[in-house]
Amino acid sequence: MAFNQTQFFEDLEKLTTKVIDKNKKEDFIYDFLTLLDVSKSTITSLKKNDGRFNVAANPEAGEVANKHRIYFKPVDEDQDLAKALSEVISSPIINQHKIRMVMVTDFNTVLINDTKYDETLDCDFTDLYKNYHFLLPLAGLERAREYSEHPADVQASEKMGRLFDHIRKLNEFNTADDLHALNIFLTRLLFCFYAEDTGIFKADQFYDVIDRTTNIDGSDVDSVLYELFEVLDLPESSPGRHAKPTHLSAFPYVNGSLFEYQFAIPEFDARTRRILLECARLSWAEINPDIFGSMFQAVIDPEQRGSLGQHYTSVSNIMKVIQPLFLDELRTELDTVIALSHDNRHKNNKAERLDALLTRISQIKVFDPACGKRYIGTFNNTSYMIT
Repeated sequence: MAFNQTQFFEDLEKLTTKVIDKNKKEDFIYDFLTLLDVSKSTITSLKKNDGRFNVAANPEAGEVANKHRIYFKPVDEDQDLAKALSEVISSPIINQHKIRMVMVTDFNTVLINDTKYDETLDCDFTDLYKNYHFLLPLAGLERAREYSEHPADVQASEKMGRLFDHIRKLNEFNTADDLHALNIFLTRLLFCFYAEDTGIFKADQFYDVIDRTTNIDGSDVDSVLYELFEVLDLPESSPGRHAKPTHLSAFPYVNGSLFEYQFAIPEFDARTRRILLECARLSWAEINPDIFGSMFQAVIDPEQRGSLGQHYTSVSNIMKVIQPLFLDELRTELDTVIALSHDNRHKNNKAERLDALLTRISQIKVFDPACGKRYIGTFNNTSYMIT
C-alpha cells in the first residue's frame, strides 16, 4: 500500500501537538515510527531495548536507534543540540547500521541530519510537521534532488541562503546603509570561511572561536564577530592586537581594506548560530571563489539558489581564453626560473628574475566587458585568482 503523505502530514501535526500539550515526550519516537508504518512487533522490541532492534549507545537515556532508519536522542533544554547531533553522527553506530537520519531534540527545537546527503533540518519542534518532506526517505520516498555539476557551490549557496533568511528575521534592514552593512558582513563571513580552508587561517580557527567562545543561545555572537573583525584589521605589531584575548589575537592581520571600517553586526539567536557553524564546516576549498558574486545573488533571491551553476562562466571555459592569451607564457617563465640552481642564485639572478616576474604579473589588467551590472565578472576574478 502506497505511503499517504497527506495523512502523514496531518498525523505528525497531531503528534507534535500531543507531545507538547500532554507532555507525552517518552512516547514520541515510538508514535513517530508508527506513522512511518514500522511494524508493531519492531516497535515493541525497541521499547524493551532489545539490542537486536535498538542499537542506540544509551537506550537507558531514552535513545532509540532503528537499523537502516533513524537514531533518536532526547536531550535536556540546557544542552547544546548541535554538539549532541555531531556526537551521534560521528558514532560508528551510524555507518555500522546504515542509519539514514539522526534526530536530536529538547522538544522545543529539533535537529535532524540526513546522513546520505549531510543535510540538516533545524526547526521548532511544533513546526516539524511543516517539514514532513524532509522525513520522507524514512518511509522509502526519496526527495527530488536537482542535478548540478557544482554540488559544493549549490550546497554553500543554500546554507548561506538559510543564514541570510534567519538574519533577516531577527534584524531590520530598512535603509540603504543597513543593506550595505549587511553586504559587507556577508563578504567578511565568506572571507573567513574561505580563509579557514585555504591556509590563511589555521584549520578550524574561525569555527572554534564561534563554537567555543560564544553562548549556545547566540546572544553574544555579534560582539565576538565585531571584536574578531577588528583584530583582523590590526597589524601584528599593533598594541591594540596584543590587548585582545589570545583566541582573537592569534588570527593573522589581513591587509587591504576588507576589515578597515567597523559596521554593526546583525544579532543572532541559537538557530542562526547553528547555521553559521554549519556554513563554517563546509569544505570551502572545494567551492569556486569565482562564484561569490553569483552566490550573493542566489542568497538574496531564494528562487535562484537551486540554479546557481547557471549564473557564471565555468573556469574551464575561461582557461581556454586566458591560457593562450598570457597564462602559458607566464607559467613557462616561472618554471624556467624555479629550475635555476639555488646554489648559484647570485650568478643566475634567480631572486631578481622572480621579482621581475611578480612585478609583471601585478601589472596585468583584464577587461571583461560582459561581466554584468552588479557583480565582479568571473573572467576578472578567475584571472586574478590564477595569476
